Amino acid sequence: ASDHAWQGGWLHTGDLARQDAHGSFFFVGRRKQVIRRSGENISAAEVESVIAQLPFVRHTAVVPVKDDIREEEVFAYIVLEKHCETTEFTASMIFQHCAEKLSYFKLPGYLAFTPTLPTTSTQKLRYGLISDWAQAALNDPRAVVFDMRHLKKHFRGNSANRAHVPF
Repeated sequence: ASDHAWQGGWLHTGDLARQDAHGSFFFVGRRKQVIRRSGENISAAEVESVIAQLPFVRHTAVVPVKDDIREEEVFAYIVLEKHCETTEFTASMIFQHCAEKLSYFKLPGYLAFTPTLPTTSTQKLRYGLISDWAQAALNDPRAVVFDMRHLKKHFRGNSANRAHVPF
């Protein structure tokens, strides 16, 4: 792993960043946390940051799940504040917020609510375990996962529709 990380005299950490017109750099995410959907690279951190803007969201983790057609799909696990209900209406509000802030292909295809997310001893999210949870939830008929994929088509190439999700 060390030999792979050192290439051409540089340590490749897997961090992803962008540079603005003024030359400032901004952390975007980690290469391991990139979701590959239909040839598009989606930063899980970007989707997480948009979901986290909502005042009733306590924590979120976005991971890829396998998709037979598009390689991977965006799956968002969400921990709500204690006073919020895990209903289809709540999932719709989260999707609506994402639709106003993200390109259609970055929108979560699946949303699921959980009381907690697994972390390491240093309180970092355990993305490997969360990915396993997400894939298992899709295969478990008892799991409550909101499938939002049909709504993503409505936004493809039509930014005028961003103000309203057709529920």
